[in-house]
Amino acid sequence: TTDAAKGKRGSRSAGGAVARESLQEVEPVGLKAGLVEVLDRFRKRPELSILPVVDEEGEPVGAYRELDFRHYVYSPFGIALLGHVVAEFGAVTLLRKAPVAPLGIDLARVVELYSSAPELGGIILTKRGKYAGILPAERLLALVAERELAEARDQNPLTRLPGNLKIAEVCAAALADPGEGVAFAYFDFDNFKPFNDRYGFRNGDRIIMLFADILKSTVRRPPGFVGHLGGDDFFASIPAPRGGEDAEALREIAERFAREAVSFYSPEDRERGWIIGRDRAGLEQRMPLLTVSLAVVALRPGARLDAEGLSEALAELKRRAKASPARFALRVIDPSGEAPDLAVEESEAAAGAREGRGENSGFRAPPIFTPALIAAF
Repeated sequence: TTDAAKGKRGSRSAGGAVARESLQEVEPVGLKAGLVEVLDRFRKRPELSILPVVDEEGEPVGAYRELDFRHYVYSPFGIALLGHVVAEFGAVTLLRKAPVAPLGIDLARVVELYSSAPELGGIILTKRGKYAGILPAERLLALVAERELAEARDQNPLTRLPGNLKIAEVCAAALADPGEGVAFAYFDFDNFKPFNDRYGFRNGDRIIMLFADILKSTVRRPPGFVGHLGGDDFFASIPAPRGGEDAEALREIAERFAREAVSFYSPEDRERGWIIGRDRAGLEQRMPLLTVSLAVVALRPGARLDAEGLSEALAELKRRAKASPARFALRVIDPSGEAPDLAVEESEAAAGAREGRGENSGFRAPPIFTPALIAAF
């Protein structure tokens, strides 16, 4: 058996895993099954393309392919020839190796396994190493089409980045197995509404596209991931074996955005470093130029955190980032507990310049993941 998936961890989210209800229930035959029994099984179930074979422990060892038997049955003297072959070598001479994977494995991994042996026409699924059912090629194709449709619906129409469902799926997989460490990043623009009010929604869309392009060009995918939660809220995850050191590399994204977003302002506004806009109370005041706040939760190897804990941590850190002159807040979690939060401060000169532009820091960030999204983990 080519159980290439054995020991691999797959996503268990609803959108990415192969569940039992996707399988075709086919009773397997044993290694000692004779020719008559095998042919009788194919005769009784003409829709079968493969017949799984298990050992005495119920573990899959391969499969018989209906096409192989048909070759003999419909050829001159085929039955006699087949009987001779089976009599001399046993039915197992027609046994084919089959790709085998555990239930719950990610669909993308199943496609990889199927591609390694497409001539079989299916893949065998197991539960705790025992045979559970088969996934024929036609059902696999249907699952792939269904998932592609769901991803297309989830995709942000402006940036074409994955949306909330895919973000939840990626987070669930990373939280279940952080590997050598992982960092989760939440980005939220500062002073985006005043910019939109002054320069219009079309330029607002261009700013959003600018940030999306910076994200895509900076985060290597895979193993990294970038997503668009909606509006001016973005998400990213990257491997972070060094914890905070790797997480701080994400700051270059925020710094690059601040540098490039300036070009969207008029020369007069760029020179002043602020525009007149209305705050959330509707009062006119000086509003600083666009920047982005960054909240990061970094899990060191062996650290554990659940979806609700991640949501709460990112929401809290986002509020701290908004209030920080550097617009950055970081929390590193190791196997023994949490390291203190780190809100990185700018130099006195940079902070003074920011204050001189009249930047406000009282905005309270909304929750990052909704209860429905947390439930999807």
